[in-house]
Amino acid sequence: MRAQGWLPGRNVTVFSDGEVGLQSIVLSATREPVTHILDWFHLSMRLRHIEPAWEGIRHVQDLNVYLRDVAVHVPRLRHLLWSGYVKEAIRAAKHMLFQLDQHARLRATTSELGGLYELVSNLRSYLVQNKPSIVNYCQRY
Repeated sequence: MRAQGWLPGRNVTVFSDGEVGLQSIVLSATREPVTHILDWFHLSMRLRHIEPAWEGIRHVQDLNVYLRDVAVHVPRLRHLLWSGYVKEAIRAAKHMLFQLDQHARLRATTSELGGLYELVSNLRSYLVQNKPSIVNYCQRY
């Protein structure tokens, strides 16, 4: 890090996929506070898996009627996270899971719906674990 111009006492910002290992390595190397930011690419990739999963099932049977609230949240998640509204995104994911739970019978008969449930559940966990590291990417851009 010193070869790259870092001097003791200067702030260090770590961009990562949420893995705490890199942050710990930098912290032990600098012995200074480290600002951790979740990389937008990795966060966006989680959303990219959900979006086509939803598109693939939204016309199956009459899911659109049953899951119209889920449909509202799918495109909204990207906007919320890009704009730094982490609490709202977590709430939206929780609401999506609640809506999917209301139709557990459909989820059991439609494997794609089960896959969507798993993707949303994983996203929610990822957001909760990395909440302090998610910034307003729009503003930083």
